[in-house]
Amino acid sequence: MKARHGWPFLSGGLMGLGLSLSGMITPDRVQDLFDVSGRFAPNVLIALAVALLVARVGYRRLEARSKPWHADRFEWPRERVRLWRLVLGSIMVGLGLGFTGYAPSAAIFKLASFAPDALVFVVAMLGGHLAYWRWAPKH
Repeated sequence: MKARHGWPFLSGGLMGLGLSLSGMITPDRVQDLFDVSGRFAPNVLIALAVALLVARVGYRRLEARSKPWHADRFEWPRERVRLWRLVLGSIMVGLGLGFTGYAPSAAIFKLASFAPDALVFVVAMLGGHLAYWRWAPKH
């Protein structure tokens, strides 16, 4: 196994640690973001804003490089993704957040604690992925 294959695990572990420290793996905490009439929690919005800022800085630095550190070239999408797919995917993630309090990454991280609700969420999410791979039009 090449050293470059460890980077996704390292970055995923760092994300999981950040989710855990911020309490974002607790469904009630995430659902408080949507509860504007009761226990509204703007700290979730702050965490999302910081994540967007970090991603933006990272992409700026990435765009300035001629090639990645651990590969021969960048692998950018070859075709433009249709906007409706992005909007539909965003709506589905938002509905999942609102109904369950889990984001996909947080639910996967929460599986380590053997939480039954996280297991149900991840199984349903994988079912959705399988359905998409099976019935989505091939390009």
